[in-house]
Amino acid sequence: MMRKCHLNTCPVGIATQDPVLRKRFKGAPEHVINYFFYVAEEVRELMAELGIAKLDQLIGRSDFLDKEAAIDHWKAKGLDFTRIFFQPEAAPEETRWTKRQEHPIVDILDRRLIAAAKPALDDREPTVIDETICSVDRSVGAMLSGEIARRYGHKALKHPDTLKINLKGTAGQAFGAFLARGVTIDLVGDANDYVGKGLSGGKLIVRPPENTRIVPEDSIIVGNTVLYGATEGECYFRGVAGERFAVRNSGAIAVVEGVGDHGCEYMTGGVVVVIGQTGRNFAAGMSGGIAYVLDEEGSFGSRCNLAMVELEPVTEEDDLLEKVPPSWRRHRAQGTRRRFLRHDPPRRRAPAPDAGQAPGTDRLHEGRSHPRRLGHLPAEIRQGHAGRVPARAAGDGRAAPWHGRGRIAGQLEQPGSRPRSAAGRSHPDQPSSKKLILVKMVEDPVRVRLDRMLQRTH
Repeated sequence: MMRKCHLNTCPVGIATQDPVLRKRFKGAPEHVINYFFYVAEEVRELMAELGIAKLDQLIGRSDFLDKEAAIDHWKAKGLDFTRIFFQPEAAPEETRWTKRQEHPIVDILDRRLIAAAKPALDDREPTVIDETICSVDRSVGAMLSGEIARRYGHKALKHPDTLKINLKGTAGQAFGAFLARGVTIDLVGDANDYVGKGLSGGKLIVRPPENTRIVPEDSIIVGNTVLYGATEGECYFRGVAGERFAVRNSGAIAVVEGVGDHGCEYMTGGVVVVIGQTGRNFAAGMSGGIAYVLDEEGSFGSRCNLAMVELEPVTEEDDLLEKVPPSWRRHRAQGTRRRFLRHDPPRRRAPAPDAGQAPGTDRLHEGRSHPRRLGHLPAEIRQGHAGRVPARAAGDGRAAPWHGRGRIAGQLEQPGSRPRSAAGRSHPDQPSSKKLILVKMVEDPVRVRLDRMLQRTH
């Protein structure tokens, strides 16, 4: 047994995203079909020994079970199996499935959403729905997305925001699960675990009420295991997420104020932007995608699992912030912008150009004293793309050049330290401030681990 499933180096090509290793997998669908033929043949032989002709006749027949071997086992001492092996006095047909189960989903929220979304579903016309939500409303958006998929397939509603749903309250489990393209759900409140599970192209926004007394960047707004298995779409969370954020995410884009332990675990694609603290074991088993983490304290390296990823300082923070999706402007408050720009007075004072000059350069919160430009997000940002470092040269407001990216494995530069060039020289005119850290998969994780082992031995 190799025990390498989490390292993206599976030698037989099963548990890996590496195209070279995947070519080693010799399996075929016919092999699975053949296996089940053998299972069916063995079941028929066992039924023949018992004198049973159909599987229906086996249901409820606990008298056919070999109970003695299990009950006499030393692990079963003190356990009472009477109720498990109990056989009720009833006709055989009454112990089997005879009628369809009635699920209490007749008047759930998704039914009302489907009815109100009739213009969007029938004619793909822009539709806005206002509703309330509570914690018993689970998997909101899943049935709606199923109806869209039934009519249009994965292409769904062609235009973004064709169907806009505004909700207020606390969402139950799996809020926005499998949300289809063209659907935007804007929740003013908070949500439980599994938000955006299997997200399939839709857009989710979760933000606190405007008159709230909580500090969003220090408060949990969505639960654990957010974006589990998401394949496509966007998420914006004005607050902190729980543990295992974006686990197994393979294509969605997410912006969040902070995450708990095991963030971006087993992530294979997509982009995650964390504007705050992360928990321990970040990026464990991450074999694809990109994560950007705002490392204000310079301690992110000690909380990141570097078995399969490497860290780089983002040298183009100005450009990155301007490429954040335009919709984020409407869902983030003044506090987050101040945290990004607190060390950058010249840029805060600089006026933003008019929206007509270039896409994504319109003013944020026009009329306020600190305008900021934001544009479209890093779907097109290449891994390790070179650019400008946002640190200011002493005495002026110009961006100083960054000479070489330099990979960081382990200890990051501490706040106040001077950035170094590729040759290791310090730049005396470049005071360090906060850092935006790029987390991406290494090309050869096995080679990286060997190099680190050799470094420790020396």
